[in-house]
Amino acid sequence: MDSVVTTPLLYSKSSRINLFLVNIKSLFSRSKSARDKQIERLLSHSFGVSPKEINLYRQAFCHKSAARNIHNDPHSSNERLEFLGYAIIDSAVAEYLYRTHPTAEEGEMTKMKSRIVSRINLNKTAVEMGLDTLIETDSQATNSRQSISGNAFEAIVGAIYLDKGYKKAKTAI
Repeated sequence: MDSVVTTPLLYSKSSRINLFLVNIKSLFSRSKSARDKQIERLLSHSFGVSPKEINLYRQAFCHKSAARNIHNDPHSSNERLEFLGYAIIDSAVAEYLYRTHPTAEEGEMTKMKSRIVSRINLNKTAVEMGLDTLIETDSQATNSRQSISGNAFEAIVGAIYLDKGYKKAKTAI
């Protein structure tokens, strides 16, 4: 429990009130954890985003193995954010290809999009950005190690979408 400073009566009434308010604020404002600071730094540097809802980004870095076996909450994994993020990435890349390849046919654009958003490219991009250093897993995650980073990338895009909107998510990609 946080210690509360007692205010001696020798201070003026307004000073005691101000000190009281400072004490109250300190009870409700918690300093950020080292992990939250790392997440914020990475998001700022790699995606140009300053999070409002840090819980979304914590969840984006939480692999299902950690959600189940460490947090005992399978709903806290990044899988739903991953699903959403993939749709945002797919949409943004499709729009980009549509605008930059005005004479390309549907099949050709589909092939280009598939290459761009392939698991290999998403994993590589995620590792290059350093996302893999913040992903929370447990030892059972070894079977899916190769795709964890790309999945987290998708989840982060989903978190950005929920926190900042489509335009910012699209720009971050």
